[in-house]
Amino acid sequence: MTPVEAVYEDDLDPAAGDAPISTEVVDDELFAQIAQINRQDNDQRQEHDNQQQQMEGALVEKEKLLDHIKESQKQMQVELMDMMKNQYHQKVLELTKEITTLEKDKAEASHNPGALSQA
Repeated sequence: MTPVEAVYEDDLDPAAGDAPISTEVVDDELFAQIAQINRQDNDQRQEHDNQQQQMEGALVEKEKLLDHIKESQKQMQVELMDMMKNQYHQKVLELTKEITTLEKDKAEASHNPGALSQA
C-alpha cells in the first residue's frame, strides 16, 4: 500500500515552510478505521448467523410438530373408520335379526291365520 499524503492548507502556504508530513499517522488512523469496520462487520455476521440458527431451529421444531399433527390426524381417521365400520356391522346384524323375526312371524301367520286376529 502506498502512503497517502494529507493535504492541508498549511501545505499550500509557502510561508508555512516545508516541514515533512507524517504519513504514518494517516496510515495508522486508516488501519484503525478499517479494523473497527471489520469488527463491526464480524459482529453483524455473528448476529446474523445466530438469528439464522434460531430460525432454523424453530423451523425444524415446527416441522416436527406438523409431522406429529399429521400422524395424529391419520390415526384419528383410522380410528373413526373403525368405529364407523363397527357401527355399520352392528346395524346390519340388528336389521338381520329383525328381518328374521319378521319372517318367522309371517311364516307363523300364514300357517295359523287365527293367531293374526288374536294379535
